[in-house]
Amino acid sequence: MNEAINGGYYDPTGNYGDLPETDPTAYKRVIAQDFAYWMILTGWDLKSAYAPDTSPEWTIQNSKEMETNTPLAYALYIDYVRGILANPSRYLASITFESIQTTSD
Repeated sequence: MNEAINGGYYDPTGNYGDLPETDPTAYKRVIAQDFAYWMILTGWDLKSAYAPDTSPEWTIQNSKEMETNTPLAYALYIDYVRGILANPSRYLASITFESIQTTSD
């Protein structure tokens, strides 16, 4: 995560209100989880397809960029994440989303 922060690829600054000041331990945990989410999504090459403009804090768009720009994060993904979590790409392509009707009372 620090490699991505130092390289300017991950910047969680301002995303969690006053949590850095009020609970620094929780803030570190939250940004580590957020980083892991973006790292995994990018490792699966789903970032550019499903969330290209939704995360100004994470600028890497695909696994090749991650390998080049943050080799430690890429190694973490390859060595650990890939063997534990399955890439959902083939399942996502088969999902159809429908609008949900809501009623107002």
